[in-house]
Amino acid sequence: MVARCHLPESADGLCACTGLATVMAGKEAVWDEIVAKHGLAPTPHRDVSSWAFGDAVFSWDYDLIADGSKARRYGPGPPRPQVR
Repeated sequence: MVARCHLPESADGLCACTGLATVMAGKEAVWDEIVAKHGLAPTPHRDVSSWAFGDAVFSWDYDLIADGSKARRYGPGPPRPQVR
């Protein structure tokens, strides 16, 4: 069974629950224009992002604050002093 989206549609007709992979499909020419306009490194559209990963991150319904300082202090090797 496929769930129906009950969120409002945007001006372009896309439902707020439309996945990034769907939204970004067929945007290769647009990406190429952006690369040319801003002098970016030529990177294929398929390599720009993992749209499924973006869908996963943006679907979280909680805040995530990541702090790697404890990992750096207590990771491999002897503990390092905390600098304040």
